[in-house]
Amino acid sequence: MIVRSEEAEERVADENTKLKIYIKGQSKNISLALGEVRGFHGTFLNRKSERVYFILSGSGSISIEGRKFSVSQEDCVLVPVNSKHSIEGEMRYLVIDSPPFDPKDEIKC
Repeated sequence: MIVRSEEAEERVADENTKLKIYIKGQSKNISLALGEVRGFHGTFLNRKSERVYFILSGSGSISIEGRKFSVSQEDCVLVPVNSKHSIEGEMRYLVIDSPPFDPKDEIKC
């Protein structure tokens, strides 16, 4: 299976964050999106999925349960299930959820 860039679903998450969703319903195990943040993307908690952020370019920070981590190109961050987390800065990243992201499982804190 291949998902070409032009087939990915583009979505504006908020005024500072855009997503391009490549794998959504095609897999029972993961979802994958390309994200771009310019500013602060809010604090969230996912009740069912682990989340991995892989930074492609730029820099910023990711906070997990109040602990702030500086991140830049080629850094990888694992957010455990049921962990409050936020992302901010100016960066492009891959975000992978397992099991796949479902908005009903995510709480804005």
